[in-house]
Amino acid sequence: MRSSLLAPPLARPALVWVCLAALFLTRFMALPLLGFEVASSQDKSKPNVVILFVDDLGYGDIGPYGATKQKTPHLDRMAQAGMKLTSFYAAPVCSVSRAQMMTGCYGARVSVPGVFSPGNANGLHPNEHTVAERLKAEGYATACIGKWHLGDQPEFLPTKQGFDRYFGIPYSNDMQKVSLQTKEKVVPLVRDDRVLELLDDEAQSKIVERYTQEAVGFIRENKDRPFLLYLPHTAVHTPIHAGEAFRGKSSNGRFGDWVEEVDWSVGQIFQTLRESKIEEKTLVIFTSDNGPWLVKGSDGGVAGPLRGGKGSTWEGGVRVPTIACWPGKIPAGSVCDAVAGTIDILPTCVALAGGTLPAEPVIDGRDISPLLFGKSKESAREAHYYFAGYNLQAVRQGPWKLAITPQPDKANATDAEEKGPRLYNLDQEIGEQTNLAKKNPEIVIKLQSLAAKMAASIGGKDPTARRPAGVVKNPTTLYPTQPNKPAETKTNSTSAAQQVKPLRALLVLGGCCHDYAAQKEILAKGINERAHVEVVIAYDSDKSTKHLNPVYESATWADGFDVVIHDECSADVKDLAIIDRILEPHRKGLPAVILHCGMHSYRSEGYPDAVTPWFQFTGLQSTGHGPQAPIEIGFIKDSSPIIQGLEDWKTINEELYNNSSGKLLDTAIALGRGKQTVKNKKGEVSTAESVVVWTNNYRDTAKVFATTIGHNNDTVADAKYLDLVTRGLLWSCGKLNDQYLKGRK
Repeated sequence: MRSSLLAPPLARPALVWVCLAALFLTRFMALPLLGFEVASSQDKSKPNVVILFVDDLGYGDIGPYGATKQKTPHLDRMAQAGMKLTSFYAAPVCSVSRAQMMTGCYGARVSVPGVFSPGNANGLHPNEHTVAERLKAEGYATACIGKWHLGDQPEFLPTKQGFDRYFGIPYSNDMQKVSLQTKEKVVPLVRDDRVLELLDDEAQSKIVERYTQEAVGFIRENKDRPFLLYLPHTAVHTPIHAGEAFRGKSSNGRFGDWVEEVDWSVGQIFQTLRESKIEEKTLVIFTSDNGPWLVKGSDGGVAGPLRGGKGSTWEGGVRVPTIACWPGKIPAGSVCDAVAGTIDILPTCVALAGGTLPAEPVIDGRDISPLLFGKSKESAREAHYYFAGYNLQAVRQGPWKLAITPQPDKANATDAEEKGPRLYNLDQEIGEQTNLAKKNPEIVIKLQSLAAKMAASIGGKDPTARRPAGVVKNPTTLYPTQPNKPAETKTNSTSAAQQVKPLRALLVLGGCCHDYAAQKEILAKGINERAHVEVVIAYDSDKSTKHLNPVYESATWADGFDVVIHDECSADVKDLAIIDRILEPHRKGLPAVILHCGMHSYRSEGYPDAVTPWFQFTGLQSTGHGPQAPIEIGFIKDSSPIIQGLEDWKTINEELYNNSSGKLLDTAIALGRGKQTVKNKKGEVSTAESVVVWTNNYRDTAKVFATTIGHNNDTVADAKYLDLVTRGLLWSCGKLNDQYLKGRK
C-alpha cells in the first residue's frame, strides 16, 4: 500500500519541485491564505437577515394574533416554526417608525417626529448610521424593496443610506400628486434613485407582486453571501389595492384580501430560502410599522384586545404583531412577552453579524438575541418610551405603563381626561382601562423619574441630546407635478374689497325635522351680510329621512360653485352610487360647510360601527340626536383662525348630538366643545359634553368646516352662530381675510 503512494522514479524530480513550491507558498503566503480562510469562515457564520415590515397592520390582523376573517397560513407556519413577540413596539406613524427601524433610535433622537410628505426638505440625516450601513461594513449585500418614507430627496434615498439597491414607492401610497405628464394622480415607482414608472390606482394593485419578485430575485442572486433584505410593504395602507388574484378571497372585504396577499408574499420568501438551501442560515422578522388605521373603518384593520390605533400611544397604536423565525436557533412555537421593539433590530443584527457598535453616536436599542434564542425572558432595556412626535406621553417598565400626558384616542372618542398620571398593569389588563396610580404611588414616582430623564434628553423643545434631521435646499418632487394654488394674501384695501369677486356658495337644504323653509333665508341673508359670498339656494320641501335633494340628480351638480353648504337631513339615503355622486366634487377639492343634521346624513351600510364614505368626509360620526336644552359652547384656544375673536356663548335650547360616543377622525380637528345639563322626568340631573365645532381635511384635497349646532331657527339667526358659519365657510375656501369679510374681523 505504501509503494502505491510514491511517485514513479521518472516523476520524482517533478515531485521535488512540487514540494518546494508548496513550501514556498506555505512559507511566504501563509498569512494571506489564512486570512482568506478566516474571512470565508466568518461569512459562513453570518446569518442572512430578512425584515418584512408591513404598513398599518394591526395587532389582531393576522392568524397568529387571532384573526379569523382573513387567512394567513404562511404566517401561521412561521409562528409555529419560530417565536411570537407579544410586547413588541413600533411607533404611532409611518416615517418615525421607519427611522427607528433603520437607526436603532427613537424618532425624537434623530429628529424624525412624524411623517414626511413628497417634496419635503427634510429626511433622515445622511450622517445617521443605518442598519444597512452597519451590515454592509460586515460584508453584507443590502437591498431595500418597498416603502422607504424617510425623505424623497436624492440625498435621503436608500442608496445613500447603505443599500446597494432600491425598488419601491418611496412614501405612502395615498400621497398622490397630479403628474404634469399623465394629468392623473399618481405615485412614483423608483429604482435606485430614478423614477421608473408613475403608478395610478390600478397599477398599485400589482405592487405586492412586484415587490415579491424583486425580493425573490435578490435572495437568489446573493444566496452564497450574507445579505440584508429589507422589505417594507406598501400594503396594507389605504387606499387598498389587492392584486387581482386575491380580490374577494377573504371574508373581510378588500382589507382582508390584501392581508392575504401579503401572507402569500411571506410564503414566497420562505419558499425561496428553502429552494436556495439557506433557510437555516436566515433570520426572518415579520412586523408592522404601527397599529391599525381605525378611522378607515373596514379598510383599517383591528387592534384585537388593545386600546387605540394608529396615531396614538395607546397600546393599539404602537404594539404590533411580530414573529421571528430562524430554524435551529429560535425555539419553535415559542412566545416572548418581554418588552422589545423596532429600535432593537439594528443592534441585534450587528451583534449576530459579529460586529460591534461604538459608544457614539448613541442609540436606544439593545441586542435582543438572548430573547430570540430563548436564553432570557427579561427585556434588554430599562424601559420603553412612547413618543408622539417630540412629546413623551408614556413609559413602560415590566408590566407597568405610566401615561404622563393625555393620549388622544380619536377613533373611539375616549380621550383620557383624568387629571394626573394614569398607571396601567398591562399583564393584568391589556386594554388600559383601570387607572392604578393611586394604589401604586411608588411605581408612579419611579416611572415619572425615568420619563423626566428621557424627556429632557430628546423630548420637548429644548433637548440636550437630539441629533438634527437632514435638510436640503430647494426640494422638489421626484416627478413633475401640477403646482399648488398660490396662497391667499391679506389686504386692508377698501377698493380691493369692493372689487373682489364674490364666492358662489350652493346651500343645499331639505329633509326631516327642521324648519328649512325659514332657515334657508336666514342663512343666505346672514352670510351675505358678513362676507362677499353669493348664496344660491337648493331647497326641497320633502320632510322625510329618505329625502334626496333634486340638485344631486345631475353628475355636474356642483359645477360653477366655490363651496357647498350641506344642511340636509337625509339619514336614510344609503345608496352608495348616490353618495359617491355627492362626494365626487369634494374628492376633487371642492370645499364644504356641514351644518347640523348634514353631519349624520347618508348612513350607508356599516353605520355606525364603520367609517362610511360620508363620515370620512364629515370628519366626525354621530349616532343620534340629543335632548333639547341650552348648550354652553367653549372654543379651543388657538385651534384655528376660524375662532379668532369669537367669544364662548350659551345657546337657547339646542340638540347636543351624542358625539362623545361617535368618532372624531385623525383628519379632523376640534375647534369647540359644548356642555349641556338636563333633568329627566325623575328630576335627576346629568351633564354631557361633546365636540360641536370642528374642521376636517378630506383626502388631503378639500377643507371641510362643520358644526352640529343649528337645530332651531333662533339659534341659526343668532349673530354669533352666523359669524361662526361665515368664518368657517371663508376658511374652507382659503379666503378668511379682510378682503372677503365685510367689516367683521
